[in-house]
Amino acid sequence: MEHKNHIASITTSSRPLANFHPNVWGDRFLVYTPQPCKAGEKELVEKLKEEVKEELKEASNDIVALLKLVDAIQRLGIEYHFEEEIDQAMQNFSQTFEDFCNDKDDLYANALGFRLLRQHGYKISCSLFEKFKDVVKGSSNAPHTAEGIMGILEFFEATHLRVNGEDILDDGYVSSRKLLESSLPLLTNPPVAELVDHALHQYSKRRGLPRVEARHYLSIYAQFDSHHPKLLKLAKLDFNLLQAMHKEELSELYR
Repeated sequence: MEHKNHIASITTSSRPLANFHPNVWGDRFLVYTPQPCKAGEKELVEKLKEEVKEELKEASNDIVALLKLVDAIQRLGIEYHFEEEIDQAMQNFSQTFEDFCNDKDDLYANALGFRLLRQHGYKISCSLFEKFKDVVKGSSNAPHTAEGIMGILEFFEATHLRVNGEDILDDGYVSSRKLLESSLPLLTNPPVAELVDHALHQYSKRRGLPRVEARHYLSIYAQFDSHHPKLLKLAKLDFNLLQAMHKEELSELYR
């Protein structure tokens, strides 16, 4: 009898309920209805891709223009469309990089070329920055223009690809960061100020997610008078198409 009562007490006792937080997504993906692509969107993407590929080939005669184009493509998150063309461009550039640096007394161009090559796995010397030591320390010809600050910013980003023993990049990181921090309140060019502010916060913590970074850069890139219209259009279309695809995938997983 005691055994039966014990069993009954177990079966009738209330089990503790887990107090789960509400789903942050709510029913957003449960009731999500995929939106059909606007007429010709995918066709336009393909058309723009081919046009940009042609421009990558044509830009090989203007190295700085080529580097800026490759950099914009990567920052906008659409480099996966142009992997073959970019790899070939970087391979060709790596063979002439030393001559390029000797001919260009331009911190922005040198730092951009250095950063892109290192991002693509090329082991190149950082000794090219010796001639810019006084500039990045702010002790000589300290930049006050938007163009000058872009050079310091590009160098600051390049220092994050340093390896052990590269003292000039270790020191350059500290000095360029201080220079950017002191210049930020004085910048009157909105997109340049936003790039500097974002870089200082981003590198002080951790790199952002690629798609989030691409979305952030897209809004800044559009503010530059020098932005590439076709590239901007392609990046917007590509972002929207990928977002729609991911929403549809999440909707399927959620059900």
